[in-house]
Amino acid sequence: MKSLIFFLFLFGLSVSAMAQQEPGNYEESKIPLYSLPDPLVFTNGTKVVSIADWNNRRKEISWLFSTEVYGIIPP
Repeated sequence: MKSLIFFLFLFGLSVSAMAQQEPGNYEESKIPLYSLPDPLVFTNGTKVVSIADWNNRRKEISWLFSTEVYGIIPP
């Protein structure tokens, strides 16, 4: 029984190793150009000029991050 469990464990490792055959990109020159958005500009284009604006922008950034990166958990 132990040998069967061990065999299944090794088989699972080999299958997961075969699934990851695409090599990673370690060449920095192959990375396409990109630009990060300005954190002090709302999504509608207005600029942050006060502390109250920044608090609203923080909420907006947090909402964008939770929807675009983590996703919304269904009820």
